[in-house]
Amino acid sequence: MRDAFKLLAISTSLVLSGCVSPREMAARHRAACASYGFQPGTESYANCLLQLESAVNAIAASVDDALRN
Repeated sequence: MRDAFKLLAISTSLVLSGCVSPREMAARHRAACASYGFQPGTESYANCLLQLESAVNAIAASVDDALRN
């Protein structure tokens, strides 16, 4: 079961990262927040960017933890 979870974590990580550079990821985040209706330069837009970055970091940390165990 643990091996299956590790395989799932690795697969998810590869799919989510998709060999995307930090610059491209930031561009995708900006586009996503704009598509949600947030205007660049507003506090809501900045919060959207922070939440997306936080979510990516949480996923990466989960994958990292899974790979270490």
